[in-house]
Amino acid sequence: MAALSLPSEIPTPLADMAVLAAKLSAGFVIFDAKDILRYASERQRQIYSFCDFNQPLTFDDILLQTAQNSRPRGNPALADVRQHLSVAKLQRLEARLEFTRLFPVEMVCSHVRLGNGWNAQIRVEKGRSGVDLDHYFSEAAPAASLVEVIRQRENARQKAAALDCIAIGVAVVSRDCVVRHKNAAMDDMLLKGDGLRLRSGRIISSPYDDDDINLRRLVAAAASGALPVPQVAICLRRPNGGEPLVVSVSQNLAADGMAVVVVAPPKFDEETLASVLERDFGLTPAEAAHAAAISDGASSHEVTTAQGKSAATGRSQLASITRKLSRKQISANSQSRLTRFAMVVAAITGAARSRSS
Repeated sequence: MAALSLPSEIPTPLADMAVLAAKLSAGFVIFDAKDILRYASERQRQIYSFCDFNQPLTFDDILLQTAQNSRPRGNPALADVRQHLSVAKLQRLEARLEFTRLFPVEMVCSHVRLGNGWNAQIRVEKGRSGVDLDHYFSEAAPAASLVEVIRQRENARQKAAALDCIAIGVAVVSRDCVVRHKNAAMDDMLLKGDGLRLRSGRIISSPYDDDDINLRRLVAAAASGALPVPQVAICLRRPNGGEPLVVSVSQNLAADGMAVVVVAPPKFDEETLASVLERDFGLTPAEAAHAAAISDGASSHEVTTAQGKSAATGRSQLASITRKLSRKQISANSQSRLTRFAMVVAAITGAARSRSS
């Protein structure tokens, strides 16, 4: 009987494939050295619902039941099922094998056999997994194996998730400023259009012609490897005024013809930053709000006045902030040091994403 969870004796390489399959909700089966089914993923059971996975099954059983069930559904019948089975069993002796299937659904199958005879197949459905499989169904041979494509996708997703945790906007762009990848913070900035925007829904640009020309020139140079230094920083004006966006443009060493655009947010989200300072650094709500406002460029006197508090209250709060942070070995005994500390906290916690103009 096929197990509902991975048996402990499953070889590690096949267990790793099972993890990839689970992330894609893909069909996945594992057979032991005697070609007895030892594991079938939930999606495999759904795709091959005509097979009784509650009974002991072999590879032969699944192939024969697939052939029998394809005929009533209008699929071409195999001229000689037994011959097809013999050929398939012979092919599966290879260490690696890839092929496409149109029944029960369109999918790409990748077969792996280990030296001890254990083997597995991952079956990724076209149009369902988020992996581009169109080229597997064309005449041209795919450039990479299915498992490698899946691993690359998972690596890219992990890197993207890591970049989404910071509040600095990051985008990978082509020579003509077409955005290929961007993190969540860059998404926020582009949606606001406050200094940077998406033209034609895909081209990163500035609303000011001279700034846009400068940005495009630097991106083209970086993507061509022609920058005289690793990174160049520029300022881009914002339509609503205020401090300009500070933008860094550099060559993407991982991909020729690409540049990396990094943007510091123009304004902190004071409310979010204050909640982080209160929760993680032991400040009171009033102290956290005071520190967050200072970190956004206001002086302690300006913050106190804006909050309708006395100068003495402001000085007392500032002294308490400094004292509490010093207990955590954080030097914030001046407004500039407090500002620097809060900026770092905002950048790495996502608090620098501004929800308002």
